[in-house]
Amino acid sequence: MQMKLIGLLLAMFVINGCDGEDESMYYDISDISELSYELADDSLAISYSLPLETLYYSPGIDLKVNGDDVIINIVRCSINDKCSVDLVTTRSDDNRQVASVRKQVEPSRVYINRISPETSVDRLARK
Repeated sequence: MQMKLIGLLLAMFVINGCDGEDESMYYDISDISELSYELADDSLAISYSLPLETLYYSPGIDLKVNGDDVIINIVRCSINDKCSVDLVTTRSDDNRQVASVRKQVEPSRVYINRISPETSVDRLARK
């Protein structure tokens, strides 16, 4: 009985495991720190810090545009995978992730993970 259960669990892991395809996950808003932004005429540059991890990294962000609202999802990718992103981020000298959204936007209309007053870049940058 115990061997059947172990075999079943192994089969479930193989079926549900990562097969090398793009399987993006996103960082939770609680994982993001030191968020700041700068406005230019036609873009919004955001910078932020993420926790240091040995098995995951962030290659960039995914963007969803909903009218005047922009939702940013910070991609969390296994070091064994290559994840596609809408916008590749760079690292600053102080080890922060930097992304530039090439769209004229209001920071109060740019959100992390979901549209909510608590998740606007403008509000998070003031924390």
